Amino acid sequence: QAEDGIRDVERSRGLGDVYKRQDMKGSLAAMISGIGSLSRMKDKFCGEVAVSASVMEEVAEGVGLAPNIEYFNPDFVIIGESSDLKIACGQRGRAEIEVSVSGKSAHSSSPEIGINAVEDMMMVVNRLKKIKLPEDNILGKAHLVLTDIISFPYPAQSVVPHLCRATYDRRTLPDETEEGVIKGLISEIRSIKEKSIDAKVKIVDSEYRSYTGEKIKFHKFIPAWKINIDNFLVKKALQGIEKTGINPQVGYYSFCTNGSYSAVNCKIPTIGFGPSKENLAHRENEYIEIERLLLSEQAYKNITLSLLKI
Repeated sequence: QAEDGIRDVERSRGLGDVYKRQDMKGSLAAMISGIGSLSRMKDKFCGEVAVSASVMEEVAEGVGLAPNIEYFNPDFVIIGESSDLKIACGQRGRAEIEVSVSGKSAHSSSPEIGINAVEDMMMVVNRLKKIKLPEDNILGKAHLVLTDIISFPYPAQSVVPHLCRATYDRRTLPDETEEGVIKGLISEIRSIKEKSIDAKVKIVDSEYRSYTGEKIKFHKFIPAWKINIDNFLVKKALQGIEKTGINPQVGYYSFCTNGSYSAVNCKIPTIGFGPSKENLAHRENEYIEIERLLLSEQAYKNITLSLLKI
């Protein structure tokens, strides 16, 4: 069915030159079609290949991939996320961090007897803007981005807020640890000289429900990873895409993928390869150019042949 879908897209060139959507149905169809066409040659392979259509990567990277890795115990992993037809050899990690500041409630007509948690949080936010973060010569800079903030009680009626919480998105680099990230933020907050602030910092734990109804608890620290371009997997993948007629190039993801789980948690050599451009993901009317979709179908086939053909 996936192969028929690819062919339908090819036949529809006269109706337009894009195919929705890129994240991730297009890559998945290309994988199934390209790799599935090799089934008649399986007796000539020195191994097996499996295509994983795991879910929930957007909110819980690696959770859906984990049972597949446990079942197949693969030697290599290829992530289908958009890479502009380059071999992606790494990515920054992601941590969702909650900073909470405690104050003291009081009537807003007598603010001097309370401690305004929002005002203290403003000092924290301003301080964290100045934090010095590490930089990787390949993956670039680590980031710390304020994504939301809320005070309690909310909405407040003539009340000095006793609590304020802010959420930060922290993009991490290889070798950064959860403990190190948290300690860095706490140290920066403690360096505020104007006032001693009652602040706590933690990695967020969230719970999600999959389409099957199963609840998944997820600790939101997803590590960064890199693979050496001299690795066997990278070399074979580059050979495969070159046979497809694509100029073989190496790149790196700026966003997170399931590769964090396979590369870091499981220590499995991991790369990424996908047809579309990374900056088109998570946008209205995202798309894949048909030519790129068809090239990726052949590339997945040729990468598999390069890795497994006797």
